This record gives sequence, structure tokens and C-alpha cells, in this order.
Amino acid sequence: MSTELVAIIPKKQKYANIVWQVSNLCNYRCEYCNEGNWKGDNLNLNKEKIIAGLEKIYDYYLSHDYKLLKMFFSGGEPTYWKPFIDVINHAKQTKFDYVLIAVNTNLSTKKSWWEKNYKLFDDVVASYHPEFADDDQYIDNYLFLEDKINYLCARMMMHEPYWDKVLTFKKKLESRVKNFRIEYVPIFDELAPSTDPYNYKDKSKEEWLKLNNYEENISNRVKSNHDFDISSIEVYDDQTVQDLNSNRIVAKNNNFFKGWKCYLPESIFINVQGNISLGSCGVINSIGNLYTNFNFPNNEYIVCPKYHCHCGTDICITKEK
Repeated sequence: MSTELVAIIPKKQKYANIVWQVSNLCNYRCEYCNEGNWKGDNLNLNKEKIIAGLEKIYDYYLSHDYKLLKMFFSGGEPTYWKPFIDVINHAKQTKFDYVLIAVNTNLSTKKSWWEKNYKLFDDVVASYHPEFADDDQYIDNYLFLEDKINYLCARMMMHEPYWDKVLTFKKKLESRVKNFRIEYVPIFDELAPSTDPYNYKDKSKEEWLKLNNYEENISNRVKSNHDFDISSIEVYDDQTVQDLNSNRIVAKNNNFFKGWKCYLPESIFINVQGNISLGSCGVINSIGNLYTNFNFPNNEYIVCPKYHCHCGTDICITKEK
């Protein structure tokens, strides 16, 4: 009898999440990505307004007894966002016990940028986009970071027309590096809140992804920058638990949470216009805007009305069946 996922909860201590699409400037134009992620008409360069809005968010979480904060930056390509480093440095000076900094990057930025800034980052999620990636530059940056970042993960974007190219590159990466974590990422019809569940013309690829969604070979584990456990676990109906891997949950079609209690206030999503929502899935209207005014609701959770959960950061929100 197979086990059933019944909850996703913090591993130890509760933590707040900010997931932020800092700009829509990107040097790639991937077929599966919508224009809102790369058009480049929302650069968000007013650092003073950004920090003023963030301080209100920090105050909310601190007043609700959140002592740990995870900030996950995406885009666009966030390493091209000019206020990036100043915003991170400001966050690290807040009253949280620890602010974990994570970034989703295509790893196309020059290695000199990483040489200057790598110490600021706890997690680097490096997405490999086969249409546009410079394989050698990606590997060069990965080699630099592999013994410096506590959690470094190569996300192989499994776009069906480039399937074999991705697998060939994965073998090349694996042969060059000593430490690797690799996620094989199902590609949705469109990377947007309203997207449908992933669907491949060749159904054998969907079955392959259910069996091959994550692998790692860590020969020298990098020490974390902190002593806190800012992570979550999956809980199953037979009381077994395992460390949360949202990509595995998607690949195995366990990302259907309609009717579950979802503790949305613990995680907010800021889009490129500065609009703030609880989660990135769109089940609740915006609670305001980073640059003007916003108000958090009093509700502790909502009962999820959505058919499926496609966003990895939303899957990480505390939820129970």
C-alpha cells in the first residue's frame, strides 16, 4: 500500500518567506517562459522605496514571533538587478536571528561577480536553460561555487525538444564537478500562476521524471553560514517523514492540495510591479504594493481552492490535509 502525503511543516522552527521577482530583465528568451519574466520594462531601481517597503514586511514578521527569514530572489535574472547587493546587505542587518539568502539564477553572470559576492548567499539554484545557456560558462561558475555555497543545485529544465541536449550536458557537468545536486524539472505549458500541470507529448518522459527527479553526489559538504535549520519536511500518512523536495513532489504528481489548510501568511510573493500576494499562486488578491501601502490579513490559513500547486516556493508553505 502506497503512502500518502498529508502535511508539509517546518523541520524545527517556523520561518517566514519572501519570494521576490525583483525585475523582469533577463538575457534569455526561453520558449516556455512568458514575456512578463524577460520583457525588461520593470527594473525597480528605487532602492530607498524598496527598503522602506521591506522594513514594513520585516516588522510584521518580527511582531508575529518569526525569528528566521528566508529571502528567495528570482526574476528575470536577479544577478543583473542593480540594487541586489545593497538590498541583501540591508536584510542581513535586521533583527532576525538569521536571514537566509537564496537566488534562482541562470548562472550566466560573469564569474567575477560571483567572486565578489558569493559570501552573501546560502542557496544558489542554478537553472540550466538549454536553448540559451553557454555550457562552458555555466560549468565554470558552478566549479567556482561548488566548494563555497552550502546548497548549490543544478536545475535541469527538461524542455521536451531539447531533452537529449539537457541529458548530454548533465553528463558533462557531472564529469567536471566534485559536488553536485541535480534536479530534473518538469516544464509546464507556461511559467505563470495560471499554468496547467506539465504535459509531455511523449508520455515515457513523464514516467522518467517520476523516477529521475533528483540526484546528488556530495564528496565534500560545505559548512553552512548559520546554525539554524531553515527547512521543511514532508509528512506521510504512515508517520514517515523526509526532507522536503518540491521538485520531487511535482514530478510524482503529489502537488494537488485542494481542500488543504495552507498557512499563507508565512510566505509572501512580490511581483515585478511591487504587488504583494500571499504565495505566488494567485488564490488571494494582492494585499497591497511594496512601494505604497499593504496590509497583512488576520487569517492564519486558507483552505486551498486551487486544482494544483505548480510553484516550488508555494509547495514549501506549511500545509496540512
